[in-house]
Amino acid sequence: MKKKLLFMQPEFCMGGVERVLLTLLKNINFNKYDVTVLLRNEGIWDEEIPNEVNVRYIFKKSPRKQGKVISRLYKYGLMLIPGAMLSRLLRLNEYDVVISFHEPMMYFLKGVKGKKVAWIHTDFAVVDMFPEIKELKNKEGIIARFISYTRLNIFQQCDQIVCVAKSARKGLINKTKIPPSKVAYKYNLNDETRIRELSLERVPFIDGSEFNICSVGRLVEQKAFHRLVYLAEKLMEDGLKFKIYVVGDGPQESKLNELINRKGLKETIKLVGYDSNPYKYIASCDLFVCSSLYEAFCTATTESIILGTPLVTTECSGMEELIGNTKAGLIVENSEDSLYRGVKSVLVDEILLSEMTKAARDRGKQFETSRLISEIERVFDY
Repeated sequence: MKKKLLFMQPEFCMGGVERVLLTLLKNINFNKYDVTVLLRNEGIWDEEIPNEVNVRYIFKKSPRKQGKVISRLYKYGLMLIPGAMLSRLLRLNEYDVVISFHEPMMYFLKGVKGKKVAWIHTDFAVVDMFPEIKELKNKEGIIARFISYTRLNIFQQCDQIVCVAKSARKGLINKTKIPPSKVAYKYNLNDETRIRELSLERVPFIDGSEFNICSVGRLVEQKAFHRLVYLAEKLMEDGLKFKIYVVGDGPQESKLNELINRKGLKETIKLVGYDSNPYKYIASCDLFVCSSLYEAFCTATTESIILGTPLVTTECSGMEELIGNTKAGLIVENSEDSLYRGVKSVLVDEILLSEMTKAARDRGKQFETSRLISEIERVFDY
């Protein structure tokens, strides 16, 4: 008899977590599992969900897009509604294993009777507070304490917690004091065949005669794309020629655009916006740059390695594991100056760039889906 799995995810919008879950759904063994996905609302990538997967929605439209009142009622209501009531309303106890694949869905685990699994895509060694608390004005008040208590209580109730890197696992254990036996780490899946096929599409405005730098991700504070503006300024002061392409959209887009225009870098840094195929940009560029303040295990950097595009990245969780003992990438201190020095060292040294490119191609073979899917399935069979 097949084991019944329920994955819970806010939506399938553009993002690393969303792409990882879609890849998992496309590669999971449907002979072993009856799979359902519970989504908070519809998303732009829903059509990519395999036909074998049952899809359920809580809302048609995201509560976050229905005004502050509805958004807050949804967010804080989840913490206050008894778990047994949530499970009954959403029929969560019909499944053998219920997986919160993204942290916002953790609160639905409260009353689940089957095996409870929380997938964590945050590095708590760096993040000093839960996201809901960070949004509050009073980060030490009664609401903040209640959120922290609720979160920790859910963590304790989970049968298994999965982090996406060794370092992220360590950070979670240190922050929550959860027994290490409950916490595992599984690297993010990447559909390397699909990535390589889509990367062959041509990008007409990227000129191969220039040194091209690419960065991909949601335009949010965590990704620190403003550092690329500082990077461009410094490299131009050195008389170097290059172009930077940023693929993605998000709440920081207008602010970033304004900064680029104010610095006179409109011809140097191009905000491409959302594109369902970011891989063609990565493959068309000489170097990938990750400027993030923190990551758990950055999906875009793994995709870069798979495509043989070397990277320079700030020091974040998972980067040492990604690069290994190779020259596939360069990890620098998490600061603007270090990022600038790292990128410059590659830009001015053709031999180093050639060595890094070859190493990236070799390293990418270690992140094939077939190598990782069986490890992930062990979580559901535990």
